[in-house]
Amino acid sequence: MNFIIVANENFEHLGRTLAHSISLQKSHCASLWTVMHYKNNEATLDGKQAVIFLGENKVASSYISVLPERFRGYGTRCFYEGAKAVLVAEVPDAVSNDDIDDIRRTVERIIADLHERRASVLGASVNGFVCGAALGAAAGVLVWPTVSILVLLTDLFLRWISAERRKQIYHGIQHEYVLSRFLKDEFGSFVEGVEAIS
Repeated sequence: MNFIIVANENFEHLGRTLAHSISLQKSHCASLWTVMHYKNNEATLDGKQAVIFLGENKVASSYISVLPERFRGYGTRCFYEGAKAVLVAEVPDAVSNDDIDDIRRTVERIIADLHERRASVLGASVNGFVCGAALGAAAGVLVWPTVSILVLLTDLFLRWISAERRKQIYHGIQHEYVLSRFLKDEFGSFVEGVEAIS
């Protein structure tokens, strides 16, 4: 079965990881397309072509309104039915270092489960799905003990940057979470759905 992975530019690395992971399976192959490439070629595709959208964009959003939600967690959602799947993550308003550690540990457990499952199926340890985004926690903010308004504004600005950086890190890990959980818990059902309509 051939899969098309459609990823936003900032998540192409995860799209490539997913395409590679799918292509490691004997009966599947996958290719990575940009959103623009998909839009330019959508009219030539059969409606039964298996497509997995990674990240939110106009095309993915249009499918969200017609596909049933299969799971949600950590601000992420997975939708699929028939030959289409959408994996998205909503940028959180605020994120603590504990939030980052929690989702990172969850992703690590899911990936370990995927490796274990693949090893037990093949009877040997192989390189499977590995997420590659930065998983480290954001650095703390340096607070200067002074009353100066300039220093106070600088401190507030540094706190904002730190908060924004934490959100960026978390958002990247959210996509690793939704992707790894889709592979672990939903990919088999998605494939069955595609095969049922083919």
